[in-house]
Amino acid sequence: MIEIIISDDDIDDLVKEQNVRTKDASKHWLFDEARRHVIQTWDDVQACPGSGKTTLVAAKLLILAKKWEEPHRGICVLTHTNVARDEIVSRLHNHPSGFKLTSYPHFIGTIQEFVNRFLGLPYCRSNDLPVSRIDDDICVQVIKRNISFGTKSYLKRKYARLDELKFRFENDVLLLTIPGFSKESKSDSYTELENAKGILIDNGLFFFSEMYCFAKLLVGDNPDVLSILSERFPIVLIDEMQDTQKSQDALINQIFANESVFLQRLGDPDQALFDNIGGDEPNESYNNKDELFEIKTSHRFGLDICEKIIGLSYKNLDQLSSLREPNRGDFQHTVFTYDDASQERVLEAFGALTAEANPEESWRTVKAVGGVDGESGQIRKYWSKFDKTKSAASPKPKKLIHILHLCQDMTQGHVSSNYDLLVQGVLDLLRKSGAKTQNHDGEDVYFSRRSLMAWLRDKEQYIEFRKLLTSWMLDTEIDACSWEVHVEAVKSILELDDLNSDAVDYMDYETEHEGNGEDQTSPTNKYVCANGRNIELGTIHSVKGETHDATLILETKFNRWFDVLEMLPFMLDTTKGRPAFTPNSRTKDSTLAQYMRKLYVAGSRPHHLLCIALHENHVTPEQVTSLHNLGWSVTNV
Repeated sequence: MIEIIISDDDIDDLVKEQNVRTKDASKHWLFDEARRHVIQTWDDVQACPGSGKTTLVAAKLLILAKKWEEPHRGICVLTHTNVARDEIVSRLHNHPSGFKLTSYPHFIGTIQEFVNRFLGLPYCRSNDLPVSRIDDDICVQVIKRNISFGTKSYLKRKYARLDELKFRFENDVLLLTIPGFSKESKSDSYTELENAKGILIDNGLFFFSEMYCFAKLLVGDNPDVLSILSERFPIVLIDEMQDTQKSQDALINQIFANESVFLQRLGDPDQALFDNIGGDEPNESYNNKDELFEIKTSHRFGLDICEKIIGLSYKNLDQLSSLREPNRGDFQHTVFTYDDASQERVLEAFGALTAEANPEESWRTVKAVGGVDGESGQIRKYWSKFDKTKSAASPKPKKLIHILHLCQDMTQGHVSSNYDLLVQGVLDLLRKSGAKTQNHDGEDVYFSRRSLMAWLRDKEQYIEFRKLLTSWMLDTEIDACSWEVHVEAVKSILELDDLNSDAVDYMDYETEHEGNGEDQTSPTNKYVCANGRNIELGTIHSVKGETHDATLILETKFNRWFDVLEMLPFMLDTTKGRPAFTPNSRTKDSTLAQYMRKLYVAGSRPHHLLCIALHENHVTPEQVTSLHNLGWSVTNV
């Protein structure tokens, strides 16, 4: 069993080394007693918003890397999202000790990547199952193209979804779910869906959750895999643990919860935005654990914001304080009230307030966020042009040019990330056009990134393809004519003579229009106020993990209840009992528990200015008085 002790001297040496390399004193590392405890122990941690959790993880990893002497055993770092993974990797890349953690024998990646690489894909390879892409959206698109209108209508009547056509692991057996059917049927719809699943398998296309099914099969067939993995990774850190689902948690515990592994989980249960994503329940071993070591001090915001959001802590954090100097701002945190006729003026009011609070225009990130948009268009009631599929945090662009606009907006990102986005866009074009290649068995399958690059090299077009994508990233002033040139170039390289209607629509030209917010379309939902200030709109899910200069929370309605209306009593009375959450339940208490976590996430994003918008009928005169007493300004739009 590996035993590595981290001393105060180790921490002091790293801090000194890091701060010498950082000219900006505001970014110097400084670890208080609580943070040193996290670095030196293996306790599970609840870290409040803005507590510097990623810095703590990076610091611990750097110290461990300096002491690491095992040539074939590594440190495993698991995250819930690609964003969290990339943030950790970026902290390690520029450090001599940290850089070696990004390659063998170590692993830093999402839980999904870990399951794919070490469990799911080995099972598929050993059972001759080709895998070209693991992607829920692509699977749904392929199914949709291979079933009739009658089958789609049948599924709609049965309230069944296409993403349910996948394998499930039940009672130690792999079973196939055919949506809309509880048993085998001889109907045309059943046959079509069964055949569509066969097409997915033949083309190596799988849903994310299916890799967990294959992982369980592998472990069942080869129990030694568990001891091999725990031997390979004697130290495991899990970041953003609050978002880990119950099935993921069970698999992680099955592999690593033993005496031979040092396992530490970090996150914040108060920010668990699960909403039964993927049909799975949230984890219980961490989110419901009482003995979490708490970090209650934030670098992000001052005491003025702490006292306004503490009532939204679902875990009932008894204290939330600030390490900012000065720790209290002089910004006028505001509640905007509106009626049905003035709701669309809320963004203009927020834009005017940000201009007043920041006349020098130094604030770079100003956002308005809502809990849900949905079919009733809750966020669109504030701005009719909002489209949640254009979220910058999780882009699902409808056109290739939207990806290009997104790359041009991401001025702080790595060029390689932009290149990867564009390659993915080209792969989507090939799928929409129906283009296929042959695998090793001579079967026609959709292109994967690897097979596309091999095809381009075989056609001696690889260099031209890279030049084309580079020209896209450098072309900052694309108009309809220049875009047509780009389209013809990519069609020529990929040998796409005639595009079908789906592909033609995907390659259409579309621009960003300057001017008033009501007339603007943007791949990133950017609203331009009359005073020229920009406000980015998104769902709360899309901004999780972000830091803003100013944030506006937009009241929205979900499961029959308005979120801000229901959360206002908790904000005004921090001692009020928390609603009970029950997984997979649509009761009011469970909905309120989701609201609480969402608004806590939204309210903890800003450095400087926090605002809320709610209907004037949803706040009483007594509550207005209480808001004033808490330091809020209440303004009717």
